[in-house]
Amino acid sequence: MENNSRSNTYIIRNDQYLIMTFPSMDKSLGYYDSSTGSFTAPVDGRYQFDLHLATGYDGDYNHLYTIDIQVDDRTMEKFQSFRSSYSNYASMDRNADSNYYTTEIELKERQVLRLYVSYSSHSYESSGGCINTFDGSSVGCSYLQGKLIQRY
Repeated sequence: MENNSRSNTYIIRNDQYLIMTFPSMDKSLGYYDSSTGSFTAPVDGRYQFDLHLATGYDGDYNHLYTIDIQVDDRTMEKFQSFRSSYSNYASMDRNADSNYYTTEIELKERQVLRLYVSYSSHSYESSGGCINTFDGSSVGCSYLQGKLIQRY
């Protein structure tokens, strides 16, 4: 499963679930719901999830947010960003930031994993111009991917 967020869409919003709406490659067999951002485990096992967030914001250099990894609405882990993206280099996007998170989580069949933005100082857009889908469409640079690494 690899789902992205199109550029110029807000993916990080305070008190909202993080949702990657546009698949660039989806082999989840329908276990990832791109309308809710929910992944439902098809079998018992250990899963690896990778989250790449490439974000921009027009009003501030700071990128401050907390994303809770929730299983069945219970927080299991937190990803946090507390960074400033200011740069004096003219060739760099002064308001852009990029973070990569990875985790392994044990899930039982039918347990639901979601990413919840429990704090965000602003709403952040996904940076654009990155991955192309199989049909040639451009999607944003932020993505979520997951895979089963050990079946129980």
